[in-house]
Amino acid sequence: EISKNIDFELDYSITLPVPEAEQYNHNLFAGFDVDLVGNLDLSLTFIWDRVNQPVADENGNVPQPDDFRSFIGITWNL
Repeated sequence: EISKNIDFELDYSITLPVPEAEQYNHNLFAGFDVDLVGNLDLSLTFIWDRVNQPVADENGNVPQPDDFRSFIGITWNL
């Protein structure tokens, strides 16, 4: 808890296959939950995924190794 009304969550993980250690993957999750008014909450989330060695598709296109996503949500609890 950052304050009475704001919670922060941070989670980081790495997947490291053995013996192919160069093919590791990262995942980072960061999120804020804010209590606004009454049962109304605001959520702000950021996610980063990284594949160290992305695999090409059938056309030979190699995707970017990093994927960034962000979310904004409003929740009303009944």
